[in-house]
Amino acid sequence: MIESLSPDTNGQTEIGEINYGVAATDAATGTGYIMYSAEDVFARFNPDPYAHNSDHLITVVYSGGQWLYDNNYGTYTPFTPVATDVLIAALDFDADTIDSLEGVDETENGITKGYFAGDLSFMADWLAGGYDDGDFTVYGTYFIRYADAAATAYAYDPTGNLLALTDPAGNVTSYVHDNLGRVVEETNELDNTRYFVYNAAGQLVRRIDREDRVVVYQYDPLGRNTAEIWYADATDADADQNRLETILYSYDPAGRMLTAQDDAASYEYVYDSLGRVVEETQTLAGLTPVIVFSYQYSAVGLRTQTDATIGGLADAVTDYLHDPLGRVTKIEQYGVQGGNAVAEKRIDLTYDARSQYAAISYYSDLDGLSADLVMTATYAYDPSGRLTELVYTDATPDEIREFEWIYDAAGRIVAHDSDIASEDVSDYGYDATNQLTEADYDTGSDESYDYDSNGNRVLVDGTDSYTTGENNQTTSDGTYSYIYDDEGNLQYRYVDDDSSETLNTGDTDITEYAWDHRNRLTEVVHKDIFGGSTDWRAEYIYDCFNHRIASLYDIDGDSDVDIEERYVWQGKNVALDFVDTDGVGETESLELARRYLWGQMVDQLLAQETADDGGVEDVLYPVRDNLGSTRSLVEYDGDIAATYSYDSFGNVTVLVGSLTDTRYLYTCQEYDLTTGFYYYDARWYDPAVGKFVSEDPIAADLNMYRYVGNNPVLFVDPSGLISPNHPNTHWDNPTDVKPDKAADGIERHDNEDWSNYKGSAKELFTLWWEERNLKLSRTVIITGDTPFTQELRKSPWFDDVRQKIRERLELYCFCRLKCPKITENELEYLLSSKGGATRSYGILDIWRIPIDGYNVDTGNGNVADSFLGSFDGDYKIS
Repeated sequence: MIESLSPDTNGQTEIGEINYGVAATDAATGTGYIMYSAEDVFARFNPDPYAHNSDHLITVVYSGGQWLYDNNYGTYTPFTPVATDVLIAALDFDADTIDSLEGVDETENGITKGYFAGDLSFMADWLAGGYDDGDFTVYGTYFIRYADAAATAYAYDPTGNLLALTDPAGNVTSYVHDNLGRVVEETNELDNTRYFVYNAAGQLVRRIDREDRVVVYQYDPLGRNTAEIWYADATDADADQNRLETILYSYDPAGRMLTAQDDAASYEYVYDSLGRVVEETQTLAGLTPVIVFSYQYSAVGLRTQTDATIGGLADAVTDYLHDPLGRVTKIEQYGVQGGNAVAEKRIDLTYDARSQYAAISYYSDLDGLSADLVMTATYAYDPSGRLTELVYTDATPDEIREFEWIYDAAGRIVAHDSDIASEDVSDYGYDATNQLTEADYDTGSDESYDYDSNGNRVLVDGTDSYTTGENNQTTSDGTYSYIYDDEGNLQYRYVDDDSSETLNTGDTDITEYAWDHRNRLTEVVHKDIFGGSTDWRAEYIYDCFNHRIASLYDIDGDSDVDIEERYVWQGKNVALDFVDTDGVGETESLELARRYLWGQMVDQLLAQETADDGGVEDVLYPVRDNLGSTRSLVEYDGDIAATYSYDSFGNVTVLVGSLTDTRYLYTCQEYDLTTGFYYYDARWYDPAVGKFVSEDPIAADLNMYRYVGNNPVLFVDPSGLISPNHPNTHWDNPTDVKPDKAADGIERHDNEDWSNYKGSAKELFTLWWEERNLKLSRTVIITGDTPFTQELRKSPWFDDVRQKIRERLELYCFCRLKCPKITENELEYLLSSKGGATRSYGILDIWRIPIDGYNVDTGNGNVADSFLGSFDGDYKIS
């Protein structure tokens, strides 16, 4: 802890060696403050429920100077900002963190520099700008540069619309807007264009993708999406006989979804008087029994029970017990008399003072006796709440598995130890943008990665050369060559035997991939040689919620389905597997093969049962690491049935057992043995190249194929949609559960087209409003001396705008702290839902958070559609 804060003769202030944040004093001015990075505040922040003391920063005071971290644990050097800096808002907070602090330096030439852990990690430069005296709009090109990478450029028109985005590798995405500022055309570096058409109410009614495929959207009078219709191309659109797919939704008068259906599946929902789902009926094409899930709730709305029935026959019952804080403390699963045989399982969960897991105990019986204890997972954390040790022991208690992690001052994992020597990493190395560059194993094979300016691999392990084409598409990994369709989906992987850089006669080991209108992988076909016959084929089927509900495998290329698998989803997880092992139309039929028990957290698999006679021997319990990866499968008596080790990007390096023992491997995602890909819900991930095989649907990263910002040691992406700003520590933090994963278990559906969060914006806004006394810290400073900033400071609505900034920052911080898994797409929707137009920027670009539009009558009918959107490059948030 910090023992003292006293400036030296040079006006510098030193803090204690573990670097807790406190108020500081500038020797020259007598006042000062310390600034935390975006990751410190949003990802590492833990509210302190106790009395404040000298170890906690409780106030923020603008001093006319700011602080820079010198990378030596605690020396801060004051400097003088530009004279026109104006304090906009200062929010109090109470922080407790060992992460490094960050400063922002506004130099005289207009370049803003940000520092994280002592390294220059951010630089922004407002260039080629203009000023429109009529609507207070600054426009032009705004550059953002992270660390030593090339700049990212954002170009705007005089009304504030984004015209073009140029990523660090020089790939340009350009936009055309209508007179209401809506994007009507989007063109990528490959000159492939998407088109968007809106109705009079501003709703998207038609989308033409870069493959010329057409999707038509229909709405009811209340603006709810009722239909989504697919056509092959623009020439046959709107003709009913040319429809390829129709997805339908219906709602009750209260706006709750009643039905959702497409050709693959139909879902029906029944609600109680409080609007909670009490029954969900699933009718899945290809699966004869109808599946019904029934739900019960406590007096305070927490889900207490889930009952499953299969074709009218009772199956698993799952009970949830909560403590007074709403945390799940016990989960039980069992069968009922007259129903299917279900093995008994019990999970007990305990928490520390921060509501992080202290221990999780797994039992093979409902009584919870020591004789039935399978294993216990015990968690240990550092003062910042980061997981440092995770130990699994049996009933003896002898150790089953053990893991440890060490962090640096920037919060990055720098070392990892386990009970298996080949997994131990003595050192993880990173570049200035926090991308993983090396993993030095004590006994295993080392890893090394070199990247280009936008995070594309250049060299792996010093020998494997990668080639990247336009739009960040990997064209060669040194073994295989790759071709993509116009939508950016992987289309071919092959061995280019003649080195012609085209797929032609003589090329071998050819895999072809097909995609639907939602860019979901639907078919994979393999041929040994160009023009040859099919060796094997895989087909994947999805429902209207983008869940994969079936896999069909033709293992010998004869066009017959040899293995059929059907998956029944309950909420965001697969609850039941049905398998036909001898193929469609043969002797066997689809039978219940597995059932799964999940926890309240994202991808928290607790138990996996082979459907048989309900004996304890039918259940396997996964040992999970900090990423949620399955590292071992444990039997009821504590014996290890299988063990898995992975490299940093998810390739299995050590296997004891079989890859068919479970589908849920790296980061608890479904591994497809046929393709070698992981199914990450929204996309498929190829661990061999460390990239997704299709673009990010919500463009949360400038490189839309990159996996978790190339930092897979610390981050996870359970939906395929998360930007690399979400440390995995939150996935195992019960206090950070979003409403769709909350203890009440209520599943919110996709009628708002959000990626993860299924509650309404009003719900989350209400939560924030009720807890506005939560203490957070952001300071907004207007910098620079432009006509716009001059006008701003003397405007009569200045105070109103300051309040709006403050409220938006509070709401932003609340979302980040309470719902850290919320995606950028979801957050933009939420922040814009309060009313007024907003500007939308990336979460990484933390210095430019949008706020509600403030209507400013300029005399010519124009309004400032977004205050900060009209102000890019001229303010910072500290």
